[in-house]
Amino acid sequence: MYCKSVNPLSKVMSRLNGFRIIGMLGLSFLVISPLGCRRGSGGANEDPEQVHIRHVLALATEYTLANKTPPTSIDQLQKWATKEGKGSEEDFISTRDKQQYGFSSGGMGGMQVYEQSGKGGKVYISMQGGIVEMTQEQAANMTKQMGGAPPKGGPPGGIR
Repeated sequence: MYCKSVNPLSKVMSRLNGFRIIGMLGLSFLVISPLGCRRGSGGANEDPEQVHIRHVLALATEYTLANKTPPTSIDQLQKWATKEGKGSEEDFISTRDKQQYGFSSGGMGGMQVYEQSGKGGKVYISMQGGIVEMTQEQAANMTKQMGGAPPKGGPPGGIR
């Protein structure tokens, strides 16, 4: 009869390696998820401005992972992204209103990126992993509720 000796330590190490793999996959998902499923193709239903905002959110996620804390302003994020060669000044300017994005982090809403003025009285704002278009007034209220500062002049934008 064959008797196989099993080292209990090898079972523990095997389980730890499994947890490491799962942890790495989870971390990869967190980094990639802000990019969205349609980022490469642009998506037939997704406005180019939405793709542009997703890119800024992805940079904010990268910043958070690299620095172990989220950026406190859009300027801080832009400076880091430019220095690291991951972004340029144009990445932080709305393609529709040609203004620098507003940014808030913390509070109940986590990180938010939003247009200052938008187009036709509506702005894009990131919310819970998605990019939605709403009136400036709705976005201002949402930014306040989610932990941002009150907007200036109507549209969201009190935080930079």
